[in-house]
Formats: sequence, structure tokens, C-alpha cells
Amino acid sequence: MLILDNNSNPKFSIMYISSLILKQLKETQVISFDQLKLIISSSLCYNVNDLFIYSLSFLFILGKIEYLSNKDEIKLIS
Repeated sequence: MLILDNNSNPKFSIMYISSLILKQLKETQVISFDQLKLIISSSLCYNVNDLFIYSLSFLFILGKIEYLSNKDEIKLIS
């Protein structure tokens, strides 16, 4: 859901969740997948399972993040 319509809540969009992920990564540089998901979910008071994955994919495609599979962590690429 990159484009919003009249019935959409902007807080539940890929763009907004991606911005929250980037904000968190700018503070920590590297964070575990589960911890990042918990932080994002708690900041929105909503379970963001699918949108969280789509947002991570979006940021990965843009070259903003890297997934460290051996540690299950997300890293900000500067």
C-alpha cells in the first residue's frame, strides 16, 4: 500500500513504517529483527506483521538496510 485512498490510515502504510524503521536504525545502527518489530508494533499500538515485512523489503530494495542472517539483525547502510 504505497498509495493511500480515502479509507486508508497513513500510520499503517509502508512509507510511514519504513520511516519509523529508519529512525530507529539511525539511533542504534544494528538491531535484532524481533526487537525492531516489537518497537515498531508498540509505537503504533498495532500488530504490523505484514506491513513490517513489506517495509523491510522496500528499504532493502532501496539499499538502505542489510539483513545479517547469521545474527538475525537488521543493519543500516550509510
